[in-house]
Amino acid sequence: MTNPAKELYPGLVFEKDGITYCIRRVSKRRKMVTVVSIDQPGGEEVDFSFEEMTGHQHPNNMEPSLDLDHIDPHDWNIALERCRLVRALLALPERTEDDVKAVATAALVHTSTVYRWIEKFQATPRVSVFLRAPRNDKGTTKLSAEVEQIIAHVIGSKLLTDQKLKPSKAFREVEMQCKDLGYEVPHENTFLARVRQISPVLMAKKRHGKNAALALRPILGTIPWQDTPYSLIQIDHTPVDIILVDSVHRLPLKRPWLTLAIDVNSRMVAGYYIAFDSPGTLGTGICVSNLILPKEPLLAKFGIQTNWPCQGIPGIIHLDNAREFRGNTLKMACNEYNIELKFRQVKRPQYGAHIERMMGTFMSEVHALPGTTFSNSGDLEDYEPEKEAAMTLFEFEKWLLNVIRAYHNRNHSELNMSPLQKFLQGLSGDDEHPGVGVLPSVQDADKLRIDFLPMERRSVQPYGIQLDNIFYFADVLTRWIGSREPGKSKEARKFLIRRDPRDVSYILFYDPDLRRYFRIPYANVSHPSISLWELRVVHKYLNDQGKNANDEDELFKAYREMQKIAEGAKASTKQVQNTRLAAERKSTVLRHPTPLSIPQKVKPVEGPQSSIFSETILPFDEVDKA
Repeated sequence: MTNPAKELYPGLVFEKDGITYCIRRVSKRRKMVTVVSIDQPGGEEVDFSFEEMTGHQHPNNMEPSLDLDHIDPHDWNIALERCRLVRALLALPERTEDDVKAVATAALVHTSTVYRWIEKFQATPRVSVFLRAPRNDKGTTKLSAEVEQIIAHVIGSKLLTDQKLKPSKAFREVEMQCKDLGYEVPHENTFLARVRQISPVLMAKKRHGKNAALALRPILGTIPWQDTPYSLIQIDHTPVDIILVDSVHRLPLKRPWLTLAIDVNSRMVAGYYIAFDSPGTLGTGICVSNLILPKEPLLAKFGIQTNWPCQGIPGIIHLDNAREFRGNTLKMACNEYNIELKFRQVKRPQYGAHIERMMGTFMSEVHALPGTTFSNSGDLEDYEPEKEAAMTLFEFEKWLLNVIRAYHNRNHSELNMSPLQKFLQGLSGDDEHPGVGVLPSVQDADKLRIDFLPMERRSVQPYGIQLDNIFYFADVLTRWIGSREPGKSKEARKFLIRRDPRDVSYILFYDPDLRRYFRIPYANVSHPSISLWELRVVHKYLNDQGKNANDEDELFKAYREMQKIAEGAKASTKQVQNTRLAAERKSTVLRHPTPLSIPQKVKPVEGPQSSIFSETILPFDEVDKA
């Protein structure tokens, strides 16, 4: 387009990144185009710049989006309450205007506001749609501390009591006190805005008692269509009964872990993740992302053609009570995508019966492979798994996908049809039950993967950002060097960063003003790409030698030394196994990509035959510290 302003007009239909859009509005002043997806009904509006419409896109950033961990906890709780109220209304089979008015009264808003909430949520079913839009004058002081104190006192002593004083009358009290003390009277809308920030449940409890507060909760979180595809997903993990080999020397390593997600209604495998890491934030997040996103790109990497229609946002995810499932990252990300988390009751295994049976089915298939350890060590007799091991992680994952393909098309005794038939029937419906149609999907796969990545917070120094004794820098950090926390001049400001432990050659830095992520590489770009597990092996190697593990140059010098030593390492020893594991772990980035990066072929790197591997090197163990 040579002159985009002339060629762009409302009603124009075009395709971008595989999605069909229709232009709603064109703003020449802002040089922005507002579009809506026509692939799905009720799609959300999106703004594209003229540059983007001509095909030019900045390769180092994403579209603006508010990071979940960057949201103020108070604002997040308000958004959650609003979301619960709207979901409760949507769950009603015959919603009336009185139902909407009841919610509006509880939330102290006008009924039209509730209708707008419903419309926004139906278009974009995420908690974040209930967050207040950021103000351009954010950070500036509008009211004096004295006036703010008067407002807080009136709200607490007049509104949040059984007097049930109307907000308009409470404002008159604020007005009177401000005039008596000689302060400037705030606008009534300003006061009402403070009132609207109060949780509806808290307001009902203070004004009408506990029973009234509980009355708001009976259907909160209720999801209709309990017996439909993706209404309930179960996730669990298990060590697989097989020893795998490394991809270079094909020497035995260890048993991998499988994280599996199933759709309870159809018994379809909805998603999975397999790696050498014991279960953690990364594996769980990749499994959830995998069950939400289309499977075609993953299947293409293995050259497998099959119909695997499982994709979309589930209603409920049912999890074990294990620690790796209770991280803050998982909880907030599921809240963002309107996914309800439920945890299995302690010592009540029947609540995970579906996933347990499927795990058992897959393990029985594994026992026919070379290198199997069987479920019972007594079954081994003279069989030695380490000597018989022959499959790499990639080869085993391809085998697993073929097993899943066969399972999906095999008749299920409880369903009296195949899981694939059951799933498709749930979507399209039959003579007895209506179908649910196309499940709600996620268009921004990168943002989805980022939301489930482990997070940390770091300050920006003149050298950039330091993490695990490695320095990262890019020009986007310059404006934040030496910045202080808002309102805390003596405290260095810490920024949200995320990273994929399979490749620590870069981090993802969240700019709070631009509200987008930037990919920040090594400050010294000549350093090789390594995984976090390899980095920890190097740290231990230097510490055992009494060398400085805090020196970045020493770290990568030691890493290269270990590479040279490993070139001749052919023996299958415990020491060599551990260093091969560190290298093999990052190979999964090829099948399950990292956000904001173009996956490149990873060359496995071996380690030295020395005592540094006498202890187990733990995998990436939850950087979920928020």
